Formats: sequence, structure tokens, C-alpha cells
Amino acid sequence: MVYALVFVAATALSLLLTRLSIAFAHRRGLLDLPSPRRIHTNPTPRLGGAAMFLAFAVVVLILLTAGEVETYDATALLLGAGSLTLVGFVDDVWGLGAGPKFLFQLATAVVAVVGFDIMIRGVSVPLLGRVYLEGSVTGYAVTVFWILGMINTVNFADGIDGLAGGLALIFALVLFLVGIAVEQRELPLYACALGGVALGFLRYNFAPARIFMGDSGSYFLGFTMAILSVLGSAKLATGLLVMGIWVADVAYSIYRRLRTGTPIEMPDKEHLHHRFVAIGLSQRSAALLFYALALAFGSAGLIGRREGRLAALVTLGLLSLLIIWFVNRRLGAKGAAETSRDP
Repeated sequence: MVYALVFVAATALSLLLTRLSIAFAHRRGLLDLPSPRRIHTNPTPRLGGAAMFLAFAVVVLILLTAGEVETYDATALLLGAGSLTLVGFVDDVWGLGAGPKFLFQLATAVVAVVGFDIMIRGVSVPLLGRVYLEGSVTGYAVTVFWILGMINTVNFADGIDGLAGGLALIFALVLFLVGIAVEQRELPLYACALGGVALGFLRYNFAPARIFMGDSGSYFLGFTMAILSVLGSAKLATGLLVMGIWVADVAYSIYRRLRTGTPIEMPDKEHLHHRFVAIGLSQRSAALLFYALALAFGSAGLIGRREGRLAALVTLGLLSLLIIWFVNRRLGAKGAAETSRDP
């Protein structure tokens, strides 16, 4: 019963605060204007991240006051997520360079890992079995890398209406089921809070979007997802499976930019979700397709046997490469056909 109450409360708060953010942004002129590197055509508020974080923070603080979650982990989560939401908000409103944003992400990750001892205790490596990382420099480095990776993967995924918010909702659902399976109490509570704020935001963000989450939202979601997948008995495989195709897309984007000499941080419309839209899918259809992929592979995170999860990860990697190859091929064929029709 408490899980349902947390989810409903988080959803209701997110709905209310997102609606208020839309009105506030229009009054203040805090709108994301159309540009060649963006695909939306109407000025749209981008303060959704602040609304999501505030809804999440209120619910977590209520849980903390009621003694349902531990103070230490809740403090680490709210301080880190709140700091990143604030930096993202500043960037959304006034703009920040890529360097300062990355340095702040790095500092927040280091504080969470070193200051609050939130770290990956061990990983399963093929042929080597379980490798324990607790207390080692490698463990600290791997955890910081994981947090930075999740923040920027969600940020990259936030390219079409409803995509990043939907992924966060699916991630929360899978994490909730993992927490129930391992008989944890706090993890499902956090998952319900995260899923609720994502669902409430999606009401106004699913295509055609009335508000964007901005960097404040993607930073909040990425950091929260990274931390929750490390806490307790949650498995990194859960995050990798739900977000795997976007991890592959980020890796491919970095390779593409290095190959062409383009700065890694430079925004573009060449991500996988943009390419699906370019070959003819609507934003709504593309988001639903990615939801289905995330659900399918996220379900593999519930597989009890380590070998089964590893097989699912390998399958995900191969499928991700196949999808990227297929979309690039279709886009290339479409471009060639359009060129041949030019007078």
C-alpha cells in the first residue's frame, strides 16, 4: 500500500508543479526557441527538470520524516540531484559552457562516491567471475565514471518529445521489481517516487510537448538513476539493459565526432532518435518504439541467473549495432534517392 501511495503522491505533485512551471515560463519568457540544431518548431518552456526534482524531493523528505528511508543515502541523493538540477537550471536559463558543466558533474559524482561512500562494490566479469572493488581506487573511478555516463546518456537521449522521461519511468518500473525481488524496502520506495515524477512530467512532455525537461531534468534523472542502481542490491545490469541502446548510441556518437574532428560536446541532430525521425517516424512513434525496446531489454534485468543477464547484455549490444546500421543504411538510401530526384 505504501508503494502505491508514494507513486500517486509523486505523480500528483509532478503534474501540479509541471503545470505551474509551464505558466511561469510563459510569463517570464523562459522559452526554448527553435533553431537549426533543434527539431521543435514552437517556443517551448524548458523548466520541467526543476518541477520533477521538487516533486521528488518533497516525497523523499516525507519518507525521511516518516523513517521509511535512511538519512545518509537520502541526503546524498537529494544533495547531488539538487545541485545538478540547479546547475542545469542556470544553463537552461542563462547558458553555461560545456567545460564548467562537466566539471560540476565530476565534482558532484566525486562527493557522492568519496563523501557518502556510494560506490560499486563489485562487478561480474566474463571468465573472471565476481571482481570486488570496495575501497579500491578502481572502485571509486568506476563508480564516478558510471555516474557521469548515466547523466550524459540521459542528456543525449533527451532529443525528442517524451523519450528521456519515458525511459526514466521504465527504469523506475524495472528497479522497483528488482527491489521487490531482493526484498529491499527503500529501493522500491525511491523507484516509486522516481516513476511518479516521470509519469507526471510525461503528461505535458509526450509529443507534442508543452514543456521540455532541459539540462536540469536530464541531470536530475541521470544522477538519480545512477545512484539508485548502485545503492543496496540493485544491479548495474538493470541500468545497462534499460539504457543500453542509448549507451551504444552515445559511444557511436563519440566515435563519429572524433572521426570527423567535431567537438564531443557539440550538439547535433545525428543521434539515433533523430535518425528515426529523419527516416519518417513521428516523434511519438519513435518514442514508443524506444519504450518497447527498453521494456524488452529491461525485463532481462529480472533474470535471476548471472549467465542469463550476460547473454541479454550481449544480445542487446548486437541488436543495438544492428539497429544503428539499419537506420544509417535507410538514411543513406533516402538521401541518395532525394539527391537523384534533384534537377
